[in-house]
Amino acid sequence: MSSDTTTTDMVLVARAGETDIPAADVALRQKIDRLYDPDAAQDQITTTLGLLTEALHREVARLNQVRATSEELEALSQHADQTSRASGILAEIKGLFAGDTEAYHRLFLAPRIIPNKLREHFAQLPAQAGVRTKAEQILADVLAGATMAEAGKAHGLRFEEMTLQEPDTAEMPFPMEIEDPMISLAKPLKTGEIHKDIVETDREYQIVRLKSRREGRLKVEIVSAQRPVFENWFRKQAQGVDIVIEAPELYAQIKEKYAHVWWLAEMKRPSAK
Repeated sequence: MSSDTTTTDMVLVARAGETDIPAADVALRQKIDRLYDPDAAQDQITTTLGLLTEALHREVARLNQVRATSEELEALSQHADQTSRASGILAEIKGLFAGDTEAYHRLFLAPRIIPNKLREHFAQLPAQAGVRTKAEQILADVLAGATMAEAGKAHGLRFEEMTLQEPDTAEMPFPMEIEDPMISLAKPLKTGEIHKDIVETDREYQIVRLKSRREGRLKVEIVSAQRPVFENWFRKQAQGVDIVIEAPELYAQIKEKYAHVWWLAEMKRPSAK
């Protein structure tokens, strides 16, 4: 490799916290993307944004002492080797790294592990556990005889009644035969019966009771405990990560093209050179 190429490859394009994004990483990611889709002409703007997004996840993970272990990286590597439907492309991708295992792990494998590990970490935080404990107490209270309204009020949580129409009795069929998940939960219950498990949605823990059933109409009572939202937590954590794009022109282009990306508002303007 010539000294000119080496110098170019080591040019720092961007940085998020302690994670540097050199020109070599941008070029390598573009080559990988083209292997998957030869017609995808990813420009430096889009590729840099993607690498910065991955770096932001890596930095939030680092701040929370979450990382992709060597065992996890090796297990994913073996899994990819054994199950990939595009083994030829995978071999070409490995060829691009030219035996640089660290770069292969960092740029190709770790971004597939860290976001999931961050969500697992978030699910174990005390705030999550506290909400789940409260929902468990409410379920115990209503099973012991408290009304749903009483249990919700005692714990300062939202109580509501909802009337649902079973699809096969509705005048208008449900689009594409998609059934409301709450109907699926309530239909097997007997009148007055409480669902035996806490119902988990992306944003809530719910205790559900079928109050009445008449002519295909199901009236349910629900007490809801708001769960902490991963995206809100991640955004707060990311506020402690400095994000810098080194070239003023690239900075301006990314800000213009991706103005809707929330963390760009926190990104530092590069110094004039």
